[in-house]
Amino acid sequence: MGGTDNLKMALDIYTGLRTRAAGGQVNTPCDDKDIELTIGRLLQIFGGTDNRQKALDIFTRLRTRAAGGQADTPCDDKEIELALGRHLQTMGGTDNLIAALNIFTRLRTRAAGGQADIPCDDKVIELTLGRHLQAMGGTDNLGAALDIYTRLRTQAAGGRANTPCDDKDIELTWVDTSSSWEVRRT
Repeated sequence: MGGTDNLKMALDIYTGLRTRAAGGQVNTPCDDKDIELTIGRLLQIFGGTDNRQKALDIFTRLRTRAAGGQADTPCDDKEIELALGRHLQTMGGTDNLIAALNIFTRLRTRAAGGQADIPCDDKVIELTLGRHLQAMGGTDNLGAALDIYTRLRTQAAGGRANTPCDDKDIELTWVDTSSSWEVRRT
């Protein structure tokens, strides 16, 4: 439904759930990952420096807890890692973009059985990495993103190269990137 009023109502609902899950303590993080991730995502949507920082604090705290209390340490929770990486991406800036790239690359490496620079069978990770490379810009990153999307498209089309597939997410990213690639090459 969207709209500022609906977003505020959603935030009020999740803040109430958070307060209840935190034993009645207002503005206190709780142990419910889903509530915390949802609040962080809502704060992202609201935008603004304060909300982005609050979201970053939530995602960082979740990651630290999932990593056994070790700050600035990757955890084994794909959902938390993706949320943190995507948030860093939306915050922008060279350092944040590099940190997000490191998160997405590490997720891919883990999903590929520990082999670096090898595509994995996790479509979400592959699409996220491709979109991030695309957002970072530059011919090399755009080419790497197109390679990811082309491989996913070929897989989804039963191994047939240059064949449309029935996966909307893959088709949309492939078309967007391949048309950008053609514009850059000419």
